[in-house]
Amino acid sequence: MASRCASPLRLEDYLARIGHGGATEPTADTLCELHRAQAYSIPFENFDITDGEGISLLPEALIDKLVNRRRGGYCFELNALLLMALRALGFEARPLLARVHLRGEPTGRGHQLSLVSIGGEDWIADVGFGANGLRAPVALRCGIINEQDGQRFRLVDADMYGTMLQLEQAQGWQDLYSFELGHVCPADIEMGNHHTSTHPSSLFTRLRVATLPTLRGRVSLLDHRLKIERDGAVSEIDLAEGPEFWRAVEQHFGIEFSA
Repeated sequence: MASRCASPLRLEDYLARIGHGGATEPTADTLCELHRAQAYSIPFENFDITDGEGISLLPEALIDKLVNRRRGGYCFELNALLLMALRALGFEARPLLARVHLRGEPTGRGHQLSLVSIGGEDWIADVGFGANGLRAPVALRCGIINEQDGQRFRLVDADMYGTMLQLEQAQGWQDLYSFELGHVCPADIEMGNHHTSTHPSSLFTRLRVATLPTLRGRVSLLDHRLKIERDGAVSEIDLAEGPEFWRAVEQHFGIEFSA
C-alpha cells in the first residue's frame, strides 16, 4: 500500500468541495466514492479557454481554481486534481493519456485519465471526459459491462491503440477513447494540454462547453444551447448572451464568476 505523500492540497478542503464525508483509506470502495463525489460536484467546463486566459496545471493554480474558487475545468485540470487527492490519501496512482475516437479518426493523446492500483488490481479513473464520461472508476478488465446510473461502459482490446473505453448506445457500442499503459511524463501532459486548449482545431477553443451529471440524468451546455436530461426526457433551451447566460451557468453548474 502506498504511503500518503506531501501535497499542497489541503485534503479537508478538497473533501468538503466534493461533499465527501466517508472513509479515506486507499481501498477500491473509497476510490469509487471519491470518483463519484468529484464527478457530481465539480463540473466539466472550458470558460477560461474561450476567454483566452489559458490553463495552468501548477498544483497551486488548480487548487485555487477548482477548490477555493469553486470553478470547474476540463480533463487536464479535473483529473490532475483527482490524482493529487488520491496520492495525498495514499493511493498508488499515475496519469495516462488517451486518444479520443468520437469522430472516428483518433486524435492525438489529448485526454488525461488516471491508472490506480489497489491490492494488485488496476483501475481506470476519469472524472474529466465530459458528456457521456465515466461516473465511477472501472476495473482494467476487458469485456466486463460496467453499469453506471443507466449507462453501460466496457473496455475492449483496441489492437495498436491499446485499450478502448466504449459506451453502449441505441445503435451499438460507441468508441470513446483509447489508451496505453506506458509511462507519461509531465512534458507529455504539458504538450497535450497546450494543444487541446490553444489549437484552432480543438472544440474547446471555439465553443463554450459545460456538463455535469445528475443522479437522474445530466445537464450540458454547448455554446448557447442548454440541454437538460432527466429520467430519459430531454429539454433544450437557447440562452441569450449576457445575464441570462451567466445566471444559467450559476444555476446549473454552480459557477459564480462574480465570486
